[in-house]
Parts: sequence; C-alpha cells; structure tokens
Amino acid sequence: MIRSLVLFSLLCAPLATASADPGEPDAQTKDQRASHKKMDKKHKVEQKVFEMIAEHGDELGLDEKAQQAIREIVDNHKERGDELLEELDIASEDLKSLMEQETPDLDSVLVQADVVMTLKSELFKQHLTTLIELREHLSEEQIRQIKGRVMRRMKQQKGHGHSHRNHQGHPHRDQ
Repeated sequence: MIRSLVLFSLLCAPLATASADPGEPDAQTKDQRASHKKMDKKHKVEQKVFEMIAEHGDELGLDEKAQQAIREIVDNHKERGDELLEELDIASEDLKSLMEQETPDLDSVLVQADVVMTLKSELFKQHLTTLIELREHLSEEQIRQIKGRVMRRMKQQKGHGHSHRNHQGHPHRDQ
C-alpha cells in the first residue's frame, strides 16, 4: 500500500511541479510544511504543559525530591524533542530532494520515507515516555488538578483567540 502511494507520488510529483507557479512551493511541500508545523506546535504545547507541572510543584503539593525529578524529566523532554524535530526537518528536506529529482529512485525514496516515519514515531514514543515518567511522581488528585488547570488555560486562550492581540493587532491589556 505505501509502495503504491509512493509510486503514485513519484508519478504525480513532476506533474505538480511542472504545472505549479515557479515562485510557489508545490502542494506536497506545503503539506510537509503544514505537517511539520503541526508537530512542532504540538511539541511546544506539550512542553508548556510539562513546564506548568514543574513550575507549580509547590501548589500541587509535591515535595522537593519529586519537583527535582519532574524538572529533569521536563528538561530532558524539551532537549530530546527539539533534537528529534530538527532531525525530522532535515530528513524531510532530504525526502523532498529525492522526490524532486527528474527520475527519483524508488528504493531511495522508500528508505528516506522510513527515516521520516521513524523520527515521527520516536517523537510520539518520547511524548508517551515523558507522560509515564511524570505520572510516577504524581497522585491521581494531582493529575486531576493539572487537567483542570490545562482545561482552564485552554478555555482562556480560546476566549481570547490564539493570539495575544486584539482585532486591531495591538496586545490585549488587562483591565
């Protein structure tokens, strides 16, 4: 199935590139950028939640040892996640270059596609690992408190839009 999709992409990529406006990136490139942007945004949101847990340890009733362990987990998540995102960007650019060749080599494309998918899988596994590691230091009540804070923060952001600016482009002011 994947081989068929890649083959279809190989056949269509030259057509899409040839018919596109030379100044504009092709649809496949736009899709890749959108996918990476989404993954990058998701990583940043996850990181903010994890940092919130680390920053509000006192309010959650965490002892010093638990707070230190959580801070290390959060720092490791950020560092490793940023590394994986950078590797994913490079691997995706390499895949794009292979696809843009006049006669792309199917085997090379498939190998590079595996690299991209492996990195995406690693990002997901890293997220799950971080969640499990954090839960080892939190009680069910603390997890409920965190979920409540996250939900309140999301509602606040949704109420103000995703921007911290008003409809005229100026920053919101507290009244």
